[in-house]
Amino acid sequence: MTGTVRHLRPAGVRLRRAARRRAYATYMASGSWQRRRRAWLRHWRNTHPGADPKCAVCERVWTLSDDLHHASYDQLGQEPDADLVPMCKPCHRALHRILERSSHWRAMPRRAATARIITNLRRLRRTPSDGVSGA
Repeated sequence: MTGTVRHLRPAGVRLRRAARRRAYATYMASGSWQRRRRAWLRHWRNTHPGADPKCAVCERVWTLSDDLHHASYDQLGQEPDADLVPMCKPCHRALHRILERSSHWRAMPRRAATARIITNLRRLRRTPSDGVSGA
């Protein structure tokens, strides 16, 4: 046989993963998630008077139209504030591209992988103030 070898997951693993993704998508589209996002923002403002939340990577001011990344899915639906990371949409997409395309990152605990990827994205970020055009 020529070509690449494809590793197939057992049917049970694929079905469980698909069920988790459906549950996640349903939650993310729910009013509960929108209320949780607003509660996160209220908590931020109460604990950081006078400071706006910023994207964890590029430090652009975060608004409710941006994303909150789940550093952990352990308590999905009852996330503690510490599990939610403010991110602009482009930085959040970049984090997920890295996380989803590498088995190395997926093998790590999600919270640790999130923290390391954010650190790496910050290092790679280029700003006009450092004399290099944007990434």
